[in-house]
Amino acid sequence: MAKREILQINTPEGDAILRSRARKISRMDEETLQIARDMVETVVGIGVGLAAPQIGVPLRLIVVDIPPDSLEEGDPGFQMALYNPRVVRRRGGKEIDEEGCLSLRNMYGPVERDLAVVVRAYDMQDQEIQITAEGFVARVLQHEIDHLDGIMFTDHMENPEAQLRFVPPRDPDAPDADHENAEAGEHATERAAVAE
Repeated sequence: MAKREILQINTPEGDAILRSRARKISRMDEETLQIARDMVETVVGIGVGLAAPQIGVPLRLIVVDIPPDSLEEGDPGFQMALYNPRVVRRRGGKEIDEEGCLSLRNMYGPVERDLAVVVRAYDMQDQEIQITAEGFVARVLQHEIDHLDGIMFTDHMENPEAQLRFVPPRDPDAPDADHENAEAGEHATERAAVAE
């Protein structure tokens, strides 16, 4: 496994791939499985999801890594690599929440998404599966599937220039001087959790 460089939007190389529709995968082979492994290694600890175009590979492949207990105590999390995922049903209304993206580092803004989705995809064993997801998992899946169609989270915003805001990365080794700094750090961690 190897960590891959994550393409950034608004760069020539990034725009060329991130704004294009990714190709379907006909079947899981060793090369594609290795790409999935690299994607998992790349995203762990820095985000909760990654799409193959973000590492310069124009294939319909995503990984989601929401660790257990990261949303609430006792939550099982969600870790899965999927190829050719598609949303087949949307339900439960819509909700606006903060999103960020590893291909637009440290920028966050409000995005409206469906509260619940049903996704059909293939897993790494070439088995077709159906996932019913709600809340944060549904949001992450929608965000990553968008990447496969050349859609950035900012495309869902009415006025990205006004709505996007920069959140500086928090130094994990920095001491918390007082309660206010500790609280700010907690919020920075929460915001970082939606970076995909």
